[in-house]
Amino acid sequence: MKVATYQISESDYVNAMRLHGRVTNLAKQLLLLLLLILLALILWGGPMSSALSMGVLIGSALVVLIGRYILNPWMARRQYRTYPTIQEPVTISLEDEGVRLSSAEKGGVMHWRKIRKWQQNNDYVLLYTKPRAYHIVPKSIDKEEFDTDVLTDKLRRRVGPEM
Repeated sequence: MKVATYQISESDYVNAMRLHGRVTNLAKQLLLLLLLILLALILWGGPMSSALSMGVLIGSALVVLIGRYILNPWMARRQYRTYPTIQEPVTISLEDEGVRLSSAEKGGVMHWRKIRKWQQNNDYVLLYTKPRAYHIVPKSIDKEEFDTDVLTDKLRRRVGPEM
């Protein structure tokens, strides 16, 4: 059984929050549909509906950009600084029944059946136990100590496809 210890940095936390907030395919399709409707109203609507649609389009874009690139990272940094438990070293290992995670505060096995969903990018694997609660596993863990590819393979087999 390979065991590794890692510590989540502030930038890890912010980047994991970005991964968590990644736009799903369904949301992309709905946004595209809304964009097409607004563009149609701008191009072929009357003066009032064109102006209103342009305002909605510009306002929505500003809200999304400010939220994604300014507000969310600021809130994630603030949360990281006020949540000392996330800053503690975490030990991880794979077991037959699930993923064992432990820190100075607590520890235990996260059973496969209790992992609701998971997702990954090039840097992190997020393990969700609740719709918005997840554990961050950085892929930078030394492969000799803990292989994240083995983790993602087991997640595919035991939990299901990545969200």
